[in-house]
Amino acid sequence: MDWRIPTLFALTLHLGCAQDKGDTAQSTSPTANIQAPLAGASFNSGEPIEFLGMVGDAEDHPTALDITWSSDVDGVLQTGRSSDDDGTTYLTIHTLSAGGHTVVLSVSDSSGNSDEDTVSILIIDMDAKPEIHILRPAPDEVGSASEDYRFEAVASDVTDEGPALQVAFKVEDPEEDILLCEAHPNADGLVSCEARLTAGTHDIVATVVDTDGNLDEDRVEDFLIEGGDEDADADGYTVADGDCDDFNDTVHPGATEVANGIDDDCDGEIDEELDHVDDDGDGYSESDGDCNDEDDEIHPEAEEICDDIDNNCDGMIDNDAVDARTWHTDADGDGYGDPSTSVHACDEPAGYTADSRDCDDGDDDVHPGATEVANGIDDDCDGEIDEGLGGGDADGDGWSVGEGDCDDGDATVFPGAAELDSPSMCMRDYDGDGYGDTSAPAGGVGGSDCDDHNDEVHPGATESCDGIDNDCDGLTDDDDTITTGVTAWFRDADGDGYGDPFSSTFACDEPPGYTTDFGDCDDSDAHIHPGAFEVENGIDDDCDGDIDEGYGAEDTGGDGWSVRDGDCDDDRGVFPAEAERDAPDVWMRDPDDDSAG
Repeated sequence: MDWRIPTLFALTLHLGCAQDKGDTAQSTSPTANIQAPLAGASFNSGEPIEFLGMVGDAEDHPTALDITWSSDVDGVLQTGRSSDDDGTTYLTIHTLSAGGHTVVLSVSDSSGNSDEDTVSILIIDMDAKPEIHILRPAPDEVGSASEDYRFEAVASDVTDEGPALQVAFKVEDPEEDILLCEAHPNADGLVSCEARLTAGTHDIVATVVDTDGNLDEDRVEDFLIEGGDEDADADGYTVADGDCDDFNDTVHPGATEVANGIDDDCDGEIDEELDHVDDDGDGYSESDGDCNDEDDEIHPEAEEICDDIDNNCDGMIDNDAVDARTWHTDADGDGYGDPSTSVHACDEPAGYTADSRDCDDGDDDVHPGATEVANGIDDDCDGEIDEGLGGGDADGDGWSVGEGDCDDGDATVFPGAAELDSPSMCMRDYDGDGYGDTSAPAGGVGGSDCDDHNDEVHPGATESCDGIDNDCDGLTDDDDTITTGVTAWFRDADGDGYGDPFSSTFACDEPPGYTTDFGDCDDSDAHIHPGAFEVENGIDDDCDGDIDEGYGAEDTGGDGWSVRDGDCDDDRGVFPAEAERDAPDVWMRDPDDDSAG
């Protein structure tokens, strides 16, 4: 008798008695616990995140519990998926929104009781730009033209520390912003640097760039700088007069511009009109070979294009231009070129054309659009000879219209093309397997090939497990007589995932109630299969060939008695009644088998 039956009976009696006394059974709530990731963990946006949880219930099996994973930001992440037999539940996701999330694991049982657990994580957007805020100048603050001003800001980034950021303060200019100073923030994000401004109002821009090249900026408009009436360097010009450096008497309006990296004449340009200076900012000066230092698209490394300009400063115009066209020789002057001979040029050379479709560049009567005549020549260059005239074999299949070719424009269509269907009928055999396409060509007949683009599909072909009707009998895979590619499936009557090795079938797809594993030693009991827990019940629960191993039921000595049967030493020669002449019920050793212990 199965050990579970009396236990179940006793439990039933107990519950019945409790009900007779008016007691009400109280169901307990399930449990939910998130084991990974740990609280406070952070992940990059788009990175797969694996959540691991455990659920359980005193009454319901773990696989019968309703499980939901959700986020306070993105809502329900997963629902309707049961746990493993041991109560383990998983969620892998890579689509969580950037920012903080509280992820919730919720579980409910069949009685409506529920429980949940939460974990807080952070999703970092690697493409998020840094942030910067100007502290100085503050609104309505006023600076002086006679001294350096200390600019201050605070910068931050979700991935980079402060010292890794690059901060710059600039004066906004309609043509190009003017750099004042640069610095790196400290560990707290604070950054400062000094520069001097001329008298007047200025729009100040502070920029920050992180190590990924992401940028942010802040601005203060109409920052007022006072002063400029004194001539500090005694060069005859004050700041108000336009002196751009009132501490250097060689720098003022009208000064001679020299090659020193300074705006000597205060016109807003540095070393302008000097050969060694790159006036257009393309990386090349006139000394470096720039043939037009007023155009940043013209320099020695520029690409030559078709624009009648020497873009790369090699002394030639439009030579080897990257956008030059291809021109083909038109030897017969019919307006169509030879595809095998060509040149590249910006403009059309004499004796060339852009059209490359001439199939005979020695005959001006042969070209695309010419009239096809019965002369054995492809006059109109369409790949067919004397088509529509009935005398030639336009498609080159060896048959003309006059000889019975029902489609002289298709080389796969002619009398006898599908010789295994008919040696004389005009059919199409596109894949060359000897069977005609079921779709009849114009003027012809259809064949028996259900896929004329696959030479392995035709009547008589071997049916295999590939989702295709290989032999064109209207049946596919398991619906047909299969000869190749089938799988052996074993009957799994008890649904434990292991099949009966003595009950099998062969099919392409898994039949209901079958499995590929054939290690079940009792396919009528779902508790008996390889890997099951061995219990003391006189049954080989785990199908390993041993019964109740670990519970004393084995006869290790081979004397017909186990420890559970009363063998005091489960070694051969010692068991009850071995020395029956001395005492039939006493354990003795009788090594010489004379019935005396």
